[in-house]
Amino acid sequence: MAKDGIFPVNYERYHNRYWRRFTSFEFAAKLNFCPIVITEVLQVAAAFPIAFHSRNNAIEPVALLSMAPETVSPFVARDGRWLACYVPSVLRCFPFEVESTGAAHCRLLVNETSGLVTCDPHDVPFFKGKDRLTPELQSVLGFFRVREAAARETARICKHMQGLDLFSPFTRGTETETSTNLLIIDANRLVECLNGTGTNLISNEALRLIHAHQVSLSHCDWLSCAQNQRNSPSTTGRTGLSNFVAAVGQDMTLSQNASQVTYALG
Repeated sequence: MAKDGIFPVNYERYHNRYWRRFTSFEFAAKLNFCPIVITEVLQVAAAFPIAFHSRNNAIEPVALLSMAPETVSPFVARDGRWLACYVPSVLRCFPFEVESTGAAHCRLLVNETSGLVTCDPHDVPFFKGKDRLTPELQSVLGFFRVREAAARETARICKHMQGLDLFSPFTRGTETETSTNLLIIDANRLVECLNGTGTNLISNEALRLIHAHQVSLSHCDWLSCAQNQRNSPSTTGRTGLSNFVAAVGQDMTLSQNASQVTYALG
């Protein structure tokens, strides 16, 4: 059953249909945050604030793409280019996503509202022969399988951290942030845990995630400034981009074409 235009990729529906790679990150322009996995936290921390999102009594780490919901992220240019030095893994395979069907199994889904599912034979077919995904889609599915394994490990780490009562509400900035169930590590609780009997209960993976999260929060101030500038009616695209690049403080060219994104974690 389809949800919001997202369908399972099966031979019956897609044997004579095609897809094309996205060429713009416009689909991510109004994302407040996106989930990340343990294998990419160091790269994410270098570019984005890392927070934690609580949903259905589970917690996952997320990269903040803006400091408030329903605002345009300064990481997406007006022409759709990605302006950060890292692309979070979950954003690399649009219009595809996966649904977990078991401990080590997942089902490939595609978003038909993306405009990237076509009937044009010049695009990439879904299938090569009956029930055989094309090599391009096999690469996408392989990427998702690796990421899902990392997501399960990330969930295990966060569940353990949740059991240690390490989280408190993210209250920095606007009030809208707390309404999205964002959390941060409670520094006082962490000190108590490290100094007390909980010292040996925090794994190396959890400590790496905690450290990356704490360091990454230094990005919040310039992200707020860049976001305000990006969404200011009086700011031109060129001026906003120039000031944003200055705020990020990168010496490299930050623009990244969607076509250059590879199916690899980290």
